[in-house]
Amino acid sequence: MRSSSAPTARSPDDAARDLHRMLGHRIAVPGPGELRYDRLQLLLTMMLDTGVVPAVDEYQARRGADPVAHLAPAAPTLIVAYGHWLGACRSAWRFVDREGNPFRVQHSHRHMKPHDTYTPRECLDAIVRFHHRFGTWPTQWEFIEWGKIERRAARRCGAPDPLIPSGLPVFTALRTFALAVAAARRSSAPRSSDKR
Repeated sequence: MRSSSAPTARSPDDAARDLHRMLGHRIAVPGPGELRYDRLQLLLTMMLDTGVVPAVDEYQARRGADPVAHLAPAAPTLIVAYGHWLGACRSAWRFVDREGNPFRVQHSHRHMKPHDTYTPRECLDAIVRFHHRFGTWPTQWEFIEWGKIERRAARRCGAPDPLIPSGLPVFTALRTFALAVAAARRSSAPRSSDKR
């Protein structure tokens, strides 16, 4: 005698309907990677177009001006989601670096030529450029991360090296990053003779 809990035979039509339902759900619901790409697409497009990390206000202006870009998340939303504006930029660049992506960068080794050592003035100028671009003085992490992303963007666009030293040249030239930022603040402050 057969148990009543035994599986019943399914017709091929039932199996086809189930398969259609499952595939329809998979197509209708995007995966996490697709959602992340949609969220960061405007930011990635801006970096690929210009070869530089856009400032928050530049992103917001482009988002407000473009009829399609207004669907992109606001900059504060990206900052909350990724912990920092440069964190969102770094995540956007992951789509460029990923294998098989249509935006895959073909690497050349022209960027590997040795760079002359950075002078203290070049280190300070780079810190001041960060301040002018983002409106705050950088932490050591922000400065190094900005340099990485800017160099990647410049290479992708075929632009020259952006002359942003990594942490080591700053330490070599100015002893500590905190001293470098203090010196950059002093060098960019208006002098009393300039106020007249």
